[in-house]
Amino acid sequence: MILIVRNVILLLVLATIFIGIPVGIIILQVCLSKKDSRWPGLIMPIIFVCMSLIIIFSMAVYSNIQTTSREIMFAERYEFEYDRLAELREMEPMAPEHAQRIAEMESMAQERIDIMRYHGEIIEHHEPGRIVSIGRILFMFLMLNIPTAILLAIYASCRGKRRQQRAVEMMSLQDLG
Repeated sequence: MILIVRNVILLLVLATIFIGIPVGIIILQVCLSKKDSRWPGLIMPIIFVCMSLIIIFSMAVYSNIQTTSREIMFAERYEFEYDRLAELREMEPMAPEHAQRIAEMESMAQERIDIMRYHGEIIEHHEPGRIVSIGRILFMFLMLNIPTAILLAIYASCRGKRRQQRAVEMMSLQDLG
């Protein structure tokens, strides 16, 4: 019974977060868009664009640091593996099955190094300034700005209705005058 109550409370909290907050943002956008000045209706879209830019820039910086350090780590590991296997082979004569196994492991390590070099995943001089792909940044920017597009559509709709009301008021004033 306690488990059911806890699950119901959790469901209500999640519903409030995932439904209540977006609905509240939409209601706030409608209220701001209906103001006489056009600027209050642009506050929410500007906030969302700024948030998406912050996320994009932090993603680019973090991804750059993380990718570079990961690539350096893998490259060093595979190169160490390859060098260690080469040392083992040269140290002393060994049984043919051990020599064959070491040769196989050495070729696998070399293949990994070659594949990473082919795909540009090994940074030869450990350059810290690799750039995240432009396509990935553009895709993320577009995805993060879907709420901005929705808020701008609400703004345009409310402003259009406001403009029509003003036109009707102007026409009625002209008819009276």
